[in-house]
Amino acid sequence: MDLLHQEEYSLQDSESYLSTTERILEVDALGGGNGWRVLGAYDPNTDTIYVLSSLSARDKAFVLAHEKAHRRRHHAGESQSEYQVDMEAASKVGYN
Repeated sequence: MDLLHQEEYSLQDSESYLSTTERILEVDALGGGNGWRVLGAYDPNTDTIYVLSSLSARDKAFVLAHEKAHRRRHHAGESQSEYQVDMEAASKVGYN
């Protein structure tokens, strides 16, 4: 993961789902390939969520909810399918 710039931040939201105790880093780059651009990532080894700094506030909220869903599912031993994680994130930020 190419982390050109790191800045810790806390995304404030009225939903407790988005309030956080894990480490969240806003970064300038996360990589990608084959037509994909990585917007966020969850590292279970460090319990850290990475979010791309160039995203709009609305997109950051969704990406953070998505990565928090990965985190929750990891700790619960649940499936990590991107579809399931996207649906969980969408329901948390009001996209459904």
